[in-house]
Amino acid sequence: MTKPLKSRVVGFGLVLALGLMGCPTTSPPCNAQSCANGCCKADGTCAVAGSSAAACGLSGQACVACEGAQQCSASTGTCVAGSGGGGGSAGAGGAAGVGGSA
Repeated sequence: MTKPLKSRVVGFGLVLALGLMGCPTTSPPCNAQSCANGCCKADGTCAVAGSSAAACGLSGQACVACEGAQQCSASTGTCVAGSGGGGGSAGAGGAAGVGGSA
């Protein structure tokens, strides 16, 4: 090979290698196989069931948002009533006053 041709081949190889390094990697499409333990968000990514009330579901189905105080159950991938805090205890009444002596 002549020197100018060899330089062009090497230059082309470098440009090709640098171009391929800049290509983004793609993740697999969100479906029942790639997202069995979660649901598919609108942007095509998988959300793990129970991690957010905003994205609830299982088996690669479309995520749904839970309403109000509902939470996403990790085991069923469904929105369930949230558990409320425990109630407070009632206060004890005061003792009756005793009359004083004169």
